[in-house]
Amino acid sequence: MKILVEQKILVPAGVRLLLNDEQLDARRHNLAIDDEGVAMVTTPMEFKAGEVLEVVGELPIAIPAAHYDIYEGEPVKQPAKAKAKDKAKTSQPILLAKKKLIPRQPITLATNQELNNHG
Repeated sequence: MKILVEQKILVPAGVRLLLNDEQLDARRHNLAIDDEGVAMVTTPMEFKAGEVLEVVGELPIAIPAAHYDIYEGEPVKQPAKAKAKDKAKTSQPILLAKKKLIPRQPITLATNQELNNHG
């Protein structure tokens, strides 16, 4: 699931993410990266508003839903495997221009009186 961070979030340890090169470089010390390029958070880390993350698996309930939206734009770019240590680093821009968000649906709560009248 891809999310667009709207307010700063704290991602707890154990969450698996697909990140772009820029995000990986800034947070590599808090990640364990497997052979497929999936990064597992080893210590809680923050992401700022405007960043796009791809969560592998379930999104933890510890992250408030008001702080992100579901993102349906361009896929998060997986890091290219470097062929040489001295290869110049290029960062992938975070693509926000083509974002397509799923609007949240309002929730209507019924009062006890309304429940009793309809039951």
